[in-house]
Amino acid sequence: MPPAPHALPVPTDGAAHARGADAPSPRLAVSSVKPRRVTLLTHSFGWGGTEANTLGILTALAERGHDVTLVQLGHEIYDSALPASRRFASRHVALPRPIERLPVGWWRRLLRELRTDVCVLSKGAFDVRWPALDIAAFLGARRYVLLEHHPAELPPPRSKARHFGGLVPGLGLWWWRRHLESVMHLRLAHRVVTDSRHVTDILCEHYALPRRRTAHVHCGIDVSAFTFRETERVRLRESWGIPRDALVLGTVGRFAENKRLDRIVRAFRVLRDARPDLDAWLVLAGSGPERDAIAALAAELGLADRAVLPGYVEDAAAALSALDVYLLSSRAEGFGIAAVEAMACERVCVAMNSGGPGEILTDPALGWLTPAEDEPAFTAAVLAAAQATAEERSLMGRRARAHAVANFDGVRQSQRIAMLIESA
Repeated sequence: MPPAPHALPVPTDGAAHARGADAPSPRLAVSSVKPRRVTLLTHSFGWGGTEANTLGILTALAERGHDVTLVQLGHEIYDSALPASRRFASRHVALPRPIERLPVGWWRRLLRELRTDVCVLSKGAFDVRWPALDIAAFLGARRYVLLEHHPAELPPPRSKARHFGGLVPGLGLWWWRRHLESVMHLRLAHRVVTDSRHVTDILCEHYALPRRRTAHVHCGIDVSAFTFRETERVRLRESWGIPRDALVLGTVGRFAENKRLDRIVRAFRVLRDARPDLDAWLVLAGSGPERDAIAALAAELGLADRAVLPGYVEDAAAALSALDVYLLSSRAEGFGIAAVEAMACERVCVAMNSGGPGEILTDPALGWLTPAEDEPAFTAAVLAAAQATAEERSLMGRRARAHAVANFDGVRQSQRIAMLIESA
């Protein structure tokens, strides 16, 4: 069982704590590199962490003196979030056919029209790739940069199909085509910037990407927006029917299969059985395709009176403030930006090390990190966090906030990515 946070030291006057939770975000110097025309391509279907980080990178590139254009391919997702005082251009591009069927010539004409020096593809998923764009960007721009914001998928297993009554083994041509497209996509880029060492390792070890072309910069958040809010804590708990002084565990995010929220529900059932004296509640805020299944599981385990599923919440920081313990049980996380947001709100975190979380919870004093796919260890950590005193959780939360401010400030991280783009 992971250790309980007993006798945790108060943060010292080291660099991470000295800035203070509310210190202004530092900005790096304006670039000394000759200004370039940077085209940043996006193909989004909704607003999320990738889009928020992309907006920060656009701002950082413009502040460093580059001529930047955001190109929204077949969507207008960014429009409502673009600041009026922005120093970069935004352009919508209608797609004459499905994006995967656009020829190399179409992409080359677009980049030529924009007079692109550096073409950047900001990716909301690993499978956002089109061979025609890769070829056009490699040939038509001085530099081609990929921003991998999400987990990199391991190559699928090779087919073992046999044909003609099992006499002839299959060649697995579909596998080779998909794999070679992925390898070519990465190899044609002059630089690939990932959001964690974990993602970089997968790309290098499974897709033959040379490490000299890679760099990783952890995602950042707006540390001034993600803060603990006592008034919102009280308001939301009242609206959810939860007592003000109850112990609340849970998560805020998308109900997707990869998030494995069923693990959280089962762990909470164990907690209720082990400590019926605790006034413990479970909050799973968000929406997504798995919501009905998770609600059914909670009812099946007899938790309907203690599990609250309030649906989508617009203000994530407010919802996080209503929790005492934040739980992350994903099967795979490229980084785990939601855990950083929870830490910035001074919440105690319990997370499975499903990739990126191990680069966030780097010290036992910051929260509980359990092995990937080890549900018993995760459940034990949930019990330990719940059984800690309120003072112990408060101290851990303050340390988590200081760690988030020191290492995951969005302005600083965007500037670092901007420097990697301009030096590609």
